[in-house]
Amino acid sequence: MKRYFSEQRHERNGWGAPRYTPLSESEGPKQENPSAGSIHTVFSVDGSLYQRWQADLLAYSHEKVGQPGPLTRLLSADGPPTPFAGRTFHTKQYCPHPVTGDYYPQYNRLMALTAWLEESPPVEEVILLLDPDCVFLAPRLPTELVSPGSPVSHPVGYMDPAPKAALLQRHCSRPELVDAVGIPTLIHRDDLMALTPLWVEKTEEIRSDPRSLDLLGGGWVADMWGYTFVAAELGLRHTPCELALAQHEDRADLPIIHYCYSSSDDEGHWTWDKRSYKPGERVPDPPDDVPSASKALIGLLNEWVAMPERQRTAAGVTLVSCRSAALPPERDSPAPRSYLGESLAMSGLDDASDSTVRARILDFEVAAPGPRSERSLGWLKYLHGEIFNYSAYFFMAKRVNPFILDCGSNIGISILFFKALYPEAKILGFEPHELSHTLLQKNISSNALDKVQVHRAALGSEDSKVDLYWDPQDPGSLGMSTIRDIGSGKAKALVQQVKLSRFIYREVDFLKLDVEGAEDAVLEDLVSSGAISNVDQMVVEYHHHIDKEKDAFSIFLAQLEQSGFGYQISGHYDISERASLGGSFQCVHVYAYRKSTAISFAPEVQERILERRQALTDPEAFVVL
Repeated sequence: MKRYFSEQRHERNGWGAPRYTPLSESEGPKQENPSAGSIHTVFSVDGSLYQRWQADLLAYSHEKVGQPGPLTRLLSADGPPTPFAGRTFHTKQYCPHPVTGDYYPQYNRLMALTAWLEESPPVEEVILLLDPDCVFLAPRLPTELVSPGSPVSHPVGYMDPAPKAALLQRHCSRPELVDAVGIPTLIHRDDLMALTPLWVEKTEEIRSDPRSLDLLGGGWVADMWGYTFVAAELGLRHTPCELALAQHEDRADLPIIHYCYSSSDDEGHWTWDKRSYKPGERVPDPPDDVPSASKALIGLLNEWVAMPERQRTAAGVTLVSCRSAALPPERDSPAPRSYLGESLAMSGLDDASDSTVRARILDFEVAAPGPRSERSLGWLKYLHGEIFNYSAYFFMAKRVNPFILDCGSNIGISILFFKALYPEAKILGFEPHELSHTLLQKNISSNALDKVQVHRAALGSEDSKVDLYWDPQDPGSLGMSTIRDIGSGKAKALVQQVKLSRFIYREVDFLKLDVEGAEDAVLEDLVSSGAISNVDQMVVEYHHHIDKEKDAFSIFLAQLEQSGFGYQISGHYDISERASLGGSFQCVHVYAYRKSTAISFAPEVQERILERRQALTDPEAFVVL
């Protein structure tokens, strides 16, 4: 591996210095980059406040150190763009995936990059690919090492192809050429233009393969593997070169800091993390034992914060993608908020928050469908009561990181419960309703839940398009269903239905099945495919007497018995309904367990899990915000 920068030292801009030292106005870069006119820096963001401040900090560092060439922000967002000091290429959002509903924010980067290269190709020959959580320390990049067919990339240990042989076998035709690299990457423009459309396809291929998602521990880095696989298949050979520092490194001798981790001192008394940072706030100066990379980052951040906001976000040139015709006209859209205004909106303190209800459950913040009313608050309290207080989905796993299928995720309260019970759990969720799925994604991202993936899809006995029914006056209703008699039928939309068996390729520690009447079809699929043999425990909400003339509950239970399950049943029944002598509708909860299951935790571990479950039942842990 080339260590291009490790032998170079400079007294300013972090080159060997313990803190970031600003250049005076009379000083400039000591030396011009020999390829100054041929490099273009590009990165991608969505319209969130979280990525907006990162983009502005990156632009500030780009300008401050005198990094040659233009800086382009690829913005995937509805409505007008926020101001930005560099160039902006504005396109629509591509997450969730417009066809599959897959929630994967990196689709925004891939599609925006594709559109930019097609519609506004850069004149510069070398493209620097960055993430928004990067800043420049110095304008020193080895552009002279880049040529067609030969990119330069930062080496990334977790991208080592050796332990991922099974993944390579499934998705790469030239595994011997896969390089263990990632962001930052310097690549020739022509190579990037050839690679990007294939990069999109390869990422979709990996994300749609459940086995690959398991091999990747959830698939969050699927786009990184998609890049390296396509680069290998095109015959590109990367020169590994140290380009960026992480915050924990006690050095500041590279041109870029990639602050994807947290910063802290030795004792943990001083910490900083991008995920909890409130944009515009000054960060307390780090103590002496904080690594040099973190000191340089915080020094730069505080310089940026000290500037007036109008200077931080001075507007540059904006181009709008022709693929964004669906974007609402700017004259019909609200003006972009300041950092303070957007922070207030996210906190529910302005009119824009009327469409949601917000609450805190333990340490989680939850957004639920609004507007705020006794009905919407009652619905949210009911969910908290059933899932947390009553512990409807409690189970004792055989491992600390169980694999959980959450079928009928709604806005994600059950996922929060599972994560509170088993923080290391891997969770795959399914929710077909658009609004619920949007809030589900929001609740996952706002609480920084990892190892969670959700699909916008209904579940049934076949892969097809089906109608989903719900009451538009009750958008958060728990009665949305692909069965009209349950879903009220006042509104409907065509949604994707998939077979759950497609996603079961390993042992499932727990299956939550609350699919509003589709549970018979789902179980039939699991039994006929043999996937049921991989399920260890489950809780099913069975909808009895959807058809008052049909008694099929015994068939459902018989399939469980024949598949090796025992079960326990609970349900509520109004005695007064006996007078009707008819088949009244009833929800029945079925807890099913594989009879061969043996809990292997030590007694003290089981005791800790039960204590954790008890802590989750505290009714005072629910607070309306």
